[in-house]
Amino acid sequence: MLTKTKPKSGSVLTIMFFFTIFFSPFYSCSQATPENVIIGDKQFIITTMEKDKPETGVVEQMIFKDSIFDNLQCHDYGFKSTTYTAKESGENFTFEAEMPSSSEGTMTWTGMVMGDSIHGTMVWQKAGQPDIYYTFNGKAGLLPEKKEVSLDGKIFLTNTMEPGKPETAYDEDWTFEGGTLRSPSCEPFGFSKSYYKA
Repeated sequence: MLTKTKPKSGSVLTIMFFFTIFFSPFYSCSQATPENVIIGDKQFIITTMEKDKPETGVVEQMIFKDSIFDNLQCHDYGFKSTTYTAKESGENFTFEAEMPSSSEGTMTWTGMVMGDSIHGTMVWQKAGQPDIYYTFNGKAGLLPEKKEVSLDGKIFLTNTMEPGKPETAYDEDWTFEGGTLRSPSCEPFGFSKSYYKA
């Protein structure tokens, strides 16, 4: 007569070990997050503004090229192009990119590309100031190329004052000559003429 024998505890441990080793890779793969994708070469004209402050809106050029994200107007403040991460969401893409600046902190851009349109948010973080939150949206396109012009030979008489303080107003003249701008009324305070771009 056949009799059932209780497996030894060592045998049970061996079987459990086998299943753990054999099936763990399959379980890990099933739990893996989607791989980063490349959005492709796209350029957008966007309007960026502080959250709920449309009067602060500025028009900018946003670029995706290979695996690089860029905002050309941010270069004026020392921010650099950077790599981005992106995932497919149906026919759209979600992305995130962190632009660094040696003096102005970081700008973290998060958004969605939907064909020829784009929208999202940006957070500017800088030591010593509260985080500033922005929104942006735009369409595919290119901003017109800006051409530099010369103001040499022109003199402007101006009335300068602190914003909202007419009692601080004073008259001065600005002279453009030889690629430089000079304001004689600023010279007593140690400010000399300097090169300009226009």
